[in-house]
Amino acid sequence: MTDFLERYPLKAHEILHFPLMFPDSLKAYHAPRVSYAGLEVLYDFAEACGVPKGTVRTTLSRMKRDGLITTTEESGVTRYRTAKLQLEAMTNFQKRKRFQARGFVLAIYAFEREQEKERATARELLEYFGFARFAQNSWITVGIETGQLEKSIGEAGLDDHVFLFQVEKIDKGTMTRLAACWKIPERAASLSEFLALLRNYLASPRDDRDAFNRIGVAWVVFIIHVHGTEPPLPRELFPKDYAYDEIVRTLKRASFAHGQRMYRYWKEANR
Repeated sequence: MTDFLERYPLKAHEILHFPLMFPDSLKAYHAPRVSYAGLEVLYDFAEACGVPKGTVRTTLSRMKRDGLITTTEESGVTRYRTAKLQLEAMTNFQKRKRFQARGFVLAIYAFEREQEKERATARELLEYFGFARFAQNSWITVGIETGQLEKSIGEAGLDDHVFLFQVEKIDKGTMTRLAACWKIPERAASLSEFLALLRNYLASPRDDRDAFNRIGVAWVVFIIHVHGTEPPLPRELFPKDYAYDEIVRTLKRASFAHGQRMYRYWKEANR
C-alpha cells in the first residue's frame, strides 16, 4: 500500500476522507445504515497508510475547527463524520456526468502577493470540488452545485477575492483552444499508467481489512490525483483510448466485488 501512496501521495486529511465518508457513501447504494467512524477505526486506516496516531488527532482537531467534520456521541463513543461541504463534493462527483449537461462553472480569484495562505485555501477548495485550472488565476468545472462551496468561501473570508460564474455554453472553438492548456496527449499517457498501477494495487486483497483499506485509498487517490485535475472538456477532444472512464469502472467493479468484505470489516472494526 505504501508503494502506491509514494507514487501518488496524500495529505493526512485526504487519507482520512474515505473512512469519514464511508457511512454516507453507502446511502447512494441503499445499503443498511452503519455507524459513523470512531477514533479507533480512523487510527487503523491511517496506520495502514503510514500515518501515526498523533497526526490523526491533530488533523481531526484542525478539520473540526475548520468546519470540515462534525462529531456526535453514540453510546458513549465519539463518532466523526464529514460536514455538508464534503457531502456536496461527494454528490457533485457522483453526478458529474449529469451535471455536464448544465454547462460550466468558472472560478476566478485575485490575491495580493502577501496573501499566499488565502490563495492556498481558495486553491484547495476549488481542487476539492473538481475545478481544473486553465489559466493563472482561472479555474473551470462542469455545472456542479456550489452552495456549500460558496458558503465555505465566505466563512474563510475569501468572498471579496474568489468569484464564481455560471456559464451555460462554451463554443467549440474556444473549448478546443482550452484543451491545449491541459496537454491532453501527456495526460492520456499518465492516466494509462495510473490505470495499470491501479489494477495491480487492487488485485487480490488479503482479507476484509486489506480490501477496505486498498479500495478506500484507491478512491481517494483517484479523487485527488485524477478527478480533481480532470479537464471538463467534451469527450470528442480526448483520444479514443483515454483511460478516465475505465479508471472509474475499475474502481466501481472493485467496490462491488469486495463490498460485502468492506461492509463486514466496518461493522466489526467500528464498534
